[in-house]
Amino acid sequence: MTTTCPKCGAEVYGKFCVMCGEKIPDDEETPREVKRMQMKCNACNGVMTFDSDQSILSCPFCGSKEIVLESDAVAVQKIKSSAQKEIAVEKLHSKERLSARRDDIQVMKMRYKIRNNISQHIVGFLWLIVAVVAVLILIFYMRTLAKMPLSDDSYINQNWLVVKVQLEDAGYKHI
Repeated sequence: MTTTCPKCGAEVYGKFCVMCGEKIPDDEETPREVKRMQMKCNACNGVMTFDSDQSILSCPFCGSKEIVLESDAVAVQKIKSSAQKEIAVEKLHSKERLSARRDDIQVMKMRYKIRNNISQHIVGFLWLIVAVVAVLILIFYMRTLAKMPLSDDSYINQNWLVVKVQLEDAGYKHI
């Protein structure tokens, strides 16, 4: 598939026009805004319609070619327009990068919250284990402190002084 140069109208097979050196926009690039103009052919006085981007005109009636000279103001305006488009594209890319960075920061904050919650749960679980172990140790210690027999049957047929001493050792008073 061949294309034509937007500036001079010549057939183009690459990325640049062989006739005028104009860069040919890719399909991805946005088309430029062009202004249609009319001029009279110097050879046959026929009316030629052309785009403002073209610098070489070809008459459709007689085939003669003419060079369209641009004024400095037109050239400056084209440069400004091109620069403004580049700035707009760069702003768009900057906004996309900033948005991606904000998304990354949000993800990092979420990860921090999750890690913080997990560590809080782990600390709480460890405190629960410490409390359970402390209670178990306390129960075991209290059992070893109790020097009393577990039932009344062990006091039957024993000397009351021995039973009194056992109860006092166990912590009872006024026996």
